[in-house]
Amino acid sequence: MDSWAPSVALSKVSFASNYFYDVGMGLPKMSMLAFYWGIFPASRPTLRKAVYAVTGYVFLVYFIVLWMDTFFCGVPVSVQWSQEEGACSVFYAPEPFYFNFAMNQSSYVFGELVKERRRRRRRRRRKKEQSSGLVRVD
Repeated sequence: MDSWAPSVALSKVSFASNYFYDVGMGLPKMSMLAFYWGIFPASRPTLRKAVYAVTGYVFLVYFIVLWMDTFFCGVPVSVQWSQEEGACSVFYAPEPFYFNFAMNQSSYVFGELVKERRRRRRRRRRKKEQSSGLVRVD
């Protein structure tokens, strides 16, 4: 380990690992949205519109994240694995990490808001059904 030196191959692996991270963050959200498409009926257009919006947001966010990871250091992507001192690398840059983290959290929050809205409507409907069901005992 004492003779470790940076190499182009290692830099390329580091660059490619960003895509594995992004896919690992995006696929669970896509899976969650696929589940929502199954449980939110088409007869509830407001919930469907909310799921459309969240799905569009998640796809847009992850497209931007992948674009940012690819072109953060500029158009020639090969700059990412340059061995020069002080060369730009998305793997070590804090800005893409902060952006990825913020977009990841916001995607979860929007998905949970849609789910919570459905829960509240169900609770209200149950309370309404329970309060309208009067029982008369003689």
